[in-house]
Amino acid sequence: MLGIRTRFPAALISVLALSATSLAAVQSHPPMRPLPAPLDRPMSDGPARFVDSARGDDTFDGSRTQPWKTLSIAVSKLAAGDTLYLRGGTYYEHVRVSVRGSRLKPVTIRSFPGELAIIDGGLREFFESPQTSWEPVPDGAPGEFRSVRTFPELGGSPGSTNVLG
Repeated sequence: MLGIRTRFPAALISVLALSATSLAAVQSHPPMRPLPAPLDRPMSDGPARFVDSARGDDTFDGSRTQPWKTLSIAVSKLAAGDTLYLRGGTYYEHVRVSVRGSRLKPVTIRSFPGELAIIDGGLREFFESPQTSWEPVPDGAPGEFRSVRTFPELGGSPGSTNVLG
């Protein structure tokens, strides 16, 4: 089972100690760099598939009007020459892409025109509820915390460390 450990700066530890009502505006550490601006590049010609984490459903067909919900399902259904358009939002997923394209029929994954899609390999709970997701490491260094639960579904081997990002 894999646990996740990290060191937080003292300022963040103070934030984590605040009451849950005080944390409404602060959910995680501030961004390390600004997000890129969405591009308004037009859609490509050729087969188009769609994924939308807000309105999609993995039982849909991946069309523009019936997008899939998750990247994991979407990439498993792609074929050479397809373009997968990610509707704006954050996708908290660890995705393995095994489909192969070719020089004449590449597989393309990109944001929908004018929207910004972010693939975040972190664990969603650390963003949504950091105040309850971490605990001090017993006998650890000052500011060293670990996750309150383990993540066996992430793989790895006993005693190893997986790095997510």
